[in-house]
Amino acid sequence: MLTINNGIPGKDGLKNPKNDRPTDKLKKENAFFYNETDVQTMSSEEYQISIVEDRFNPLLERREVKIEVVSKSTPKRDLLRKAVASSLKVPVECVYVRSCLSSFGTNISMCRVHVYKDPERGKKLEPKHVQLRNLSREERAQALSSQSASKSSEKK
Repeated sequence: MLTINNGIPGKDGLKNPKNDRPTDKLKKENAFFYNETDVQTMSSEEYQISIVEDRFNPLLERREVKIEVVSKSTPKRDLLRKAVASSLKVPVECVYVRSCLSSFGTNISMCRVHVYKDPERGKKLEPKHVQLRNLSREERAQALSSQSASKSSEKK
């Protein structure tokens, strides 16, 4: 289940003190990234996702999300990317899974995800290896073969 904590009372009944943060102004200016009225949930047969931390980086114009994934194994990046994009209601091209770490003996993975407003901005800022990791196996093989073909033609 993917839940975004928008200052809604938690398990202890206390409201999170988010009203005095300087990012509130940024949230209002960047309504694309923050939907204050909806609490979004997502469930899948394979895994359960919840947002641990969600912040906006105004310098790089991106949303940096830290999520917790409960599953039998470490989730595949391309499937996780699609699930996060659909739950946050953004295009898949704007979402990049930066890292996904699992601890031994647990079924919980902590993942860092970057969400951009514009897909071109994401392609410009994210390293090439991260862009390749976020593709499916077929797309990655096709991209690598086209890169190697272009490199071989440059050498001639």
